[in-house]
Amino acid sequence: MYLAKMTTAQAKEAFEKDPIIVIPVGSTEQHGTQGALGTDFMVPSYLADHVEDVDNVIVAPTVPYGVCASVDWWSLVAQLGQEALDVAVAYIREFLEEMKQMKL
Repeated sequence: MYLAKMTTAQAKEAFEKDPIIVIPVGSTEQHGTQGALGTDFMVPSYLADHVEDVDNVIVAPTVPYGVCASVDWWSLVAQLGQEALDVAVAYIREFLEEMKQMKL
């Protein structure tokens, strides 16, 4: 189930079951003239769509930023450095772990 679509009661029940949490992550960047800027995060989001109905799986909101050092010189690249992405994902994981412990 998607975390963003849960009510507080649904989230409480889901987190009590020690779920698998999926965090789709991908860059926003150029893919030539033919590709969408969001390809790198749309693919993980699409894959998450196919597991969100699996028992005991929670899909967190997609993080549309990643690390894309190979295209620093291109325009329209929205990226985080590796360290910033690591911190962001760690923060998200910590937040989700805290939700497991909360009495919602």
